[in-house]
Amino acid sequence: MVKRPPASTPAPPPVLGVRGPLRPRRHAARHHDPQQARRRWHVLLFAARPGDRLACLGPLGTPFDVVDPPTHAWLVAGGVGLAPFATLAAALTARGTPTTLFYGARRATDLHRIEVFEPLGVRTLVATEDGSRGDHGFISAPLARELDRLDRGADVRLYACGPTAMMRAVASLAARHDRRCDVSLEQTMGCGMGGCYSCVVRVRGDDGHAHFVRSCVAGPVFDARAILWDDLGGH
Repeated sequence: MVKRPPASTPAPPPVLGVRGPLRPRRHAARHHDPQQARRRWHVLLFAARPGDRLACLGPLGTPFDVVDPPTHAWLVAGGVGLAPFATLAAALTARGTPTTLFYGARRATDLHRIEVFEPLGVRTLVATEDGSRGDHGFISAPLARELDRLDRGADVRLYACGPTAMMRAVASLAARHDRRCDVSLEQTMGCGMGGCYSCVVRVRGDDGHAHFVRSCVAGPVFDARAILWDDLGGH
């Protein structure tokens, strides 16, 4: 049953399987905006009202770890990778964790729903490839600048979601500055339960050996240091 969101936000769930007209679709748990609906299935989902019943399966996968202060949380999003950060930012700020959002897109008009973060007190830095808003270029530029300015004793957790190339760049910057970085991979999930093996990724385990895992079960959130980026298909 579709319910109104609670007043207080707990740790955000990862992925929900929602049955569509043809087959189940996987969605990052987030607040939805009907104005962003484009596909037929999305239009039907956004038209749901409190009291309507939807066939859902979830939560699925492993969510972001919500850190407490004095740790700072830096969220790095590219394009539609912003989606899971709406609930994550709410959970972080509810705990009093200082939170910064780095958001990159091709142009200013592609910076969707950034206004959701302002009432939460989230500090926001943006970059656009055409220079129409914020830094001119990729979001990795302001992130690198802020990391260079950061006191070495400061405790910061990075979270990244978006295009594979962007997440790889963020992971590289985090490693260079010896900072923990969690990434939410956007591999195609068929069943969402680990049965179809359509979302496997190659990671390095604690034993140092590489092996495949299902991102819908072991992820979609991973420690960036475990991902074998050269073997990961881009999008």
